[in-house]
Amino acid sequence: HAEVYYECKEPFMYLKCLWVRSKCIAATWLEKVVTPLIKPAIKGFAAASAVLKPKRLKVDRYGMSEPMSYYLID
Repeated sequence: HAEVYYECKEPFMYLKCLWVRSKCIAATWLEKVVTPLIKPAIKGFAAASAVLKPKRLKVDRYGMSEPMSYYLID
């Protein structure tokens, strides 16, 4: 019952705690699930574009943003 009273008294504190907790969960989930999926995709993309070298240089220079070019070169 004390918990419910606390929630009513300071709803913003409670929401902040919830938000921080969900942020941590999201960060952990990203680290464990998304990163292992993205890394091979980047490697595969880089390998595929390395096969098409002349095309890749054109795409890197004109069609893509800086970070994507970095991933391709990396």
